[in-house]
Amino acid sequence: MNCPQNPRFYVYANDKDGRIVQYLLYENDAREVAARVVRRLAVASQPEGCVVDDLTGRLFIGEENRGVWVTAAAAVAAGQFELVAAVGEYLRADVEGLDIARMKAHGQETDWLVVSSQGNDSFSVYKAEPPFDYLGRFRIGSNLQAGVDGVSDTDGLEVSSLNFGDAFPGGILVAQDGHNRMPDEPQNFKLVDWRDIVEVIQRQMAVD
Repeated sequence: MNCPQNPRFYVYANDKDGRIVQYLLYENDAREVAARVVRRLAVASQPEGCVVDDLTGRLFIGEENRGVWVTAAAAVAAGQFELVAAVGEYLRADVEGLDIARMKAHGQETDWLVVSSQGNDSFSVYKAEPPFDYLGRFRIGSNLQAGVDGVSDTDGLEVSSLNFGDAFPGGILVAQDGHNRMPDEPQNFKLVDWRDIVEVIQRQMAVD
C-alpha cells in the first residue's frame, strides 16, 4: 500500500487465527529496509487475500467462511469492518485472492473488485466503491487446442487493466491454478486476456 496523501509504504500479514498486522516499511540507519508494527486488526476466523485501494484508502480483506470485509487502510484508523460481499449465492467458501481492476479509465462507473470464489472454482466481480454492487462472475475454462486446462482451487490472483504489449494490450489476469491437469503436474499460473473477462461481465451487467 502507498497512500497518495501520505507517501509511506505499508504491508499486511495475516495468520490462521484471524490476526491481521499492518507494518510500516522504512529505511533504518543502516540504509536497510525495516518494518515496524503500526496497527493490529482481527476477523473471527481465517483471513486469506487482501488488497488496498490506494486511490480511496480502503482495505479489503477476505475471510474464508464469511466473505469480504472493507475497512480504512490508514494506520491511524479504528479498524471498523463492513461486510461488503457475503458468502452465499454469489460467493462460495473458501474466499481466497482479491484484487482491484482500474476500470474508470475504460469507461466504467467504478473500479472493480475481483474475488476468488474457491468453493465453486469461479471469480466474482463487485464494484470497488459503495454500495459495492455485485456485477457478475466468470470461470477460466480449458483451452484444449492449446493443451491448457482450466483453473480450479485458486488461492491467489492478480489483475491489471494496463497494456502488457501485443499479447495482452487490454490488461491481464493471473490466476493460481491449484489443480494442474494438462499435464498432470503441480500447481501453476494461468494468464487470461482481461478484455475477455470484461466482455463476459458487461454482458451480465446488461442483462441485469
